[in-house]
Amino acid sequence: RDFCLSRGLGDVYKRQAEVRAPDRLALFYDLCRALDTLDARICFAKLDAHGHRVLDNLYLEPTSSARFSRAQLDALRDALTRAATPHDNDLPNLPRSTT
Repeated sequence: RDFCLSRGLGDVYKRQAEVRAPDRLALFYDLCRALDTLDARICFAKLDAHGHRVLDNLYLEPTSSARFSRAQLDALRDALTRAATPHDNDLPNLPRSTT
């Protein structure tokens, strides 16, 4: 499983998003942009890379309401999953065989 959204920091108003994905340029930026469009902000983040994969733990809180609604949590899950999905242009440029 590459994505998990649960309660975090012992606070019912904050959520922990755990993102496991292939490492790539601007991954964290894409995750932040996805959150910005969904009324959520990162109050704490732990970013970790293991080889070519990342394990990012983002602790989120809503920007305008007291708690995340079920619809917001579903939208967060979908948006972060899309943001963490590798793009075709993220593939390395490998040398072509001349044989």
